[in-house]
Amino acid sequence: MHDLSHRAAIATLLLSGVLTVVSPLALPEEALTSAGALWPVVMHGQFLVGLLGAGLVLATFVPHLRLGTIGAAIASKAGFLAITAPGGGPVGAGQWLEAVLLVMLLLAALVLGAHAVQQARREGVLPSRQET
Repeated sequence: MHDLSHRAAIATLLLSGVLTVVSPLALPEEALTSAGALWPVVMHGQFLVGLLGAGLVLATFVPHLRLGTIGAAIASKAGFLAITAPGGGPVGAGQWLEAVLLVMLLLAALVLGAHAVQQARREGVLPSRQET
């Protein structure tokens, strides 16, 4: 039986996956037309973001994929924020969305990681107390 925090973490995982999948669709057409010769690189990046979102949605239903997929998503979103932050310009909607999703995924990782440790202790994989 899963408690409310576990269910909330799973719902967070699903929501962040869906938002990540649809985020490439929100790319303004000006960004694609102004990319010029870099158009294939931009499209490849958008494909990878969509693939990451699909992985998050899949991890909602496949428990063994959850922590690894969340880790990859956290690294991707933190990298995006690190790359776009030094610009000094106004913060765009994409940066806000990525920051919110990063915080949501960090919280989900904490909850799901704690539940994984508890389950490992119940199954005898980890000791239930520290040995001296």
